[in-house]
Amino acid sequence: MAEQGDIEAELPSVIERLKSCATRAGVISQRDFSLEADRLGLRTDEQQRRFRNGLATIGIHVEPVTRGRANHRSVPAADLETWAAPPPTKASAPPTPASEPGLTGAGTASRLAQVRRMLARYVDADGTVSRLAHDGVVRLHRLSPAEARELIADFPVTGPGTPHVPTTGPVEPGEAHSAAPVPAPTSQAAPQRRPIGGKRARVPPTAQDAGLADAVRAARAVLEEDRWRREPAKVVLKADEEVGLAVLLRGGTDRLSRDVPPEEIIALSRDGERWRAYECLVRHNKRLVWKIAQGYQGQGLDIEDLVQHGTIGLMRAVRKFDSTRGYKFSTYATWWIKQAITRAVADEGTLIRLPVHVHEKVGKVAAAERRLLSEGRARTVANVAYTTGLTFAEVEQVRRVSRPTDSLDRIIGDDTALGDLLMGPSRLPGPAVVLIRKELQASLRHVLEHFSERERHVLVRRTGLDGDEPDTLEVIGAVFGVSRERIRQIESKIKPGFRDQLIRHGVIPPHL
Repeated sequence: MAEQGDIEAELPSVIERLKSCATRAGVISQRDFSLEADRLGLRTDEQQRRFRNGLATIGIHVEPVTRGRANHRSVPAADLETWAAPPPTKASAPPTPASEPGLTGAGTASRLAQVRRMLARYVDADGTVSRLAHDGVVRLHRLSPAEARELIADFPVTGPGTPHVPTTGPVEPGEAHSAAPVPAPTSQAAPQRRPIGGKRARVPPTAQDAGLADAVRAARAVLEEDRWRREPAKVVLKADEEVGLAVLLRGGTDRLSRDVPPEEIIALSRDGERWRAYECLVRHNKRLVWKIAQGYQGQGLDIEDLVQHGTIGLMRAVRKFDSTRGYKFSTYATWWIKQAITRAVADEGTLIRLPVHVHEKVGKVAAAERRLLSEGRARTVANVAYTTGLTFAEVEQVRRVSRPTDSLDRIIGDDTALGDLLMGPSRLPGPAVVLIRKELQASLRHVLEHFSERERHVLVRRTGLDGDEPDTLEVIGAVFGVSRERIRQIESKIKPGFRDQLIRHGVIPPHL
């Protein structure tokens, strides 16, 4: 355990660090409290309780995160004098590397090793790190000034200005500039390439090439294991295996961000490595398609149809996957699978196809109605329009087009169609009868064109070819202003010619 004098000497810097990480209400996390208590050498619960109560008297409270620990209580005057009254001569002295808490011990060594491993991900080709990366790591791990200077010694900082080093006391003029030497700018900027597993990290090209080589080896191992697997879809690929398969599909590490067109996929040899990599990515993610498709059931398509459309989206994601962005393939493929399924539901889910934007409005209105129903509110047009942000006219239109439809030919049971239950046996002519009648009417119109207008009118009115009842000779004579006998003469004159025309055009057989 640390001596009382050492604790009093380190207490001012500890209090300053805790104040810097406290919220506006003066609350610090249990992690910050435990870290500073370990630096002071306070191991027992009684020592940490006295330290917590001493901090409470000066307005710093520890956030209670676990059960069974003592809550904040008032502190006796003796504890306040012991923990919160540092000597005035040492309070203003700047910390030095020798007196900085946490620089020695196995815990500090492991923590600094973890910090170095994290910062190594951001090292440029010339062995330096950017100011932004250095400051972010220092703030994340709450390093002391001495630890930050030790980190700068291992990883020089480049960029304009000097890195920010957290201070716990006054800093002598020029200390910040001497702690962070800025290397001279080089004539050629080193190439910066993104690694496989990070979005913003920068690693030397050699390290990235080595990572891609390991990923390719892992991908080839998966291809070899798939030869003996019955169900490859049950095996979830790792991130490096997905990157390696993407490299094998594109045929090289210099074309990772290239989209593979469908024509190129079709032209691939079925025994080649590129086709096997493409097929492996599709097969190992079929369970993802099933999981997403189950959420779209009940919208007009069977689960098998949803899976088929989702697989088409998965195949498109395989062709467009860019492993340099640092995302897992499943994260990227989810968006393409959902897009393919939603488009299929919009195009094929209803008997009457709706445009995609109208289908989206239908889903929005349906979700708003379910929300209003769960809240116990009326699903009126005004409430739905206020919830969805649509106008009254748009809500009414969406409700009209979203009414479910059904087929009258759907079989209910025992060979009974739905239309038979609604309207009874049909008295309308069948399709064959309608077609024959239309052909006969077309032939009759062609035959009547060989007669004059008066003869044509007499034939139609006397025989009822227009669908009405045949008229008498007196009625037709009154129309033309002639006698009944004259209409009979015209009829007897044109009937033989009308019969010959019907036989010639095949409307009636010759023996009739």
